[in-house]
Amino acid sequence: MKNKIEVRNMIETDQKQINTEVKLLKDGEHTYRYMLKKQWGEGEKTAAIMMLNPSKADSLKLDLTVMNVTNYLVDNGFSGMSIVNLFSYMSTNPNNLKYRNQDYERINVEYIEQAFEDASIIIIAWTRGEKITEKRKIKGILKKYEHKLKCFKDGNEKIMRHPSRGFNDKWTLVDYNFDIEGL
Repeated sequence: MKNKIEVRNMIETDQKQINTEVKLLKDGEHTYRYMLKKQWGEGEKTAAIMMLNPSKADSLKLDLTVMNVTNYLVDNGFSGMSIVNLFSYMSTNPNNLKYRNQDYERINVEYIEQAFEDASIIIIAWTRGEKITEKRKIKGILKKYEHKLKCFKDGNEKIMRHPSRGFNDKWTLVDYNFDIEGL
């Protein structure tokens, strides 16, 4: 059995820093998030994650989705990520997307393209079957980066999984296919 002095000599400090950058609409309420970017390493292996709409995560506050994606990417040797969304309107309920302001949504595509350009892979992580018309509107952008597109597959072999739903260590990344949703 080790004594306290031996155990103290075995303790080391592991200190890391995550730099977070968030692009929010400066409207007093921050109801539109265009990009959430986190960098924790020096490498070139980065991911852009494309989802439907942001919840409430910001530069300090995490939500389950951001936490799960960050942990997955850290565990798999990535050095950073950018999260972008089909819609920039922040809401915990996608049914509230009907309240979004089109004037504020128009510039969202610029942030999507920037995230896609900078990333080594792009993970399509929106829920399958929702908002097909809007998804088709950005198909041209997605096609430009087809060689980078991936999606999550869960332990039951289901693809196009959203990282807040049952996420665990059996999830993997597989190639994204436009036929999955009929895009």
